[in-house]
Amino acid sequence: MALCAPLTLLGGAIDPHHVSLHVEAPRYWVPLLPALALGAAGLLALPAASPGRPLRLAAVGALAAAVVLVYAVGDLRYVQGASAGRDEAGWTDARWSALRSYLHAHAALVPAVASDGRTAVTLDFMYRYAPIGGAVRWRGRVDALPGARRRYRRLRPADTGGVALLWSRYTSPRPPRAADGWRAAWRSDNGALAVYLPRT
Repeated sequence: MALCAPLTLLGGAIDPHHVSLHVEAPRYWVPLLPALALGAAGLLALPAASPGRPLRLAAVGALAAAVVLVYAVGDLRYVQGASAGRDEAGWTDARWSALRSYLHAHAALVPAVASDGRTAVTLDFMYRYAPIGGAVRWRGRVDALPGARRRYRRLRPADTGGVALLWSRYTSPRPPRAADGWRAAWRSDNGALAVYLPRT
């Protein structure tokens, strides 16, 4: 329950129109809560066999509370983002679905895309499939750009091997420019996702 409940809530139960892409974050700290609670209860149930035991129990309890607090405060932003129907990248399920529809309709024009590892994996493992039934809607190739993120500041068509570029804020700090050899083929309504084709 400690694992499944937050994944279910943040994975669409709170807002059916928004499937949070960050539901993996609570799995790091929420499952710790039962273990910490049971462990603390077990320690408190032990008889006070020595004068120093109450002090040790208090120290263990303070440490457990600190661990929970650090993880919980750090991940509250994900819960808030899911409740508001957004996440830190501006990605939502509706925008990914719109991208999937574009790629499906223009499969001949866009047989492959390249992007940073995070954006590429999200498309490849989550959003090339139809939401109901899991059928593949776009059978193109998804390539992850090699190298460190700092190399993505000024991407050119040669950097992607001449294939289309799927851009998000994880790909580069700002969208590609026409001066670098790109033309915009598709953008989400908020500009969080975009497909660029080589001008040539």
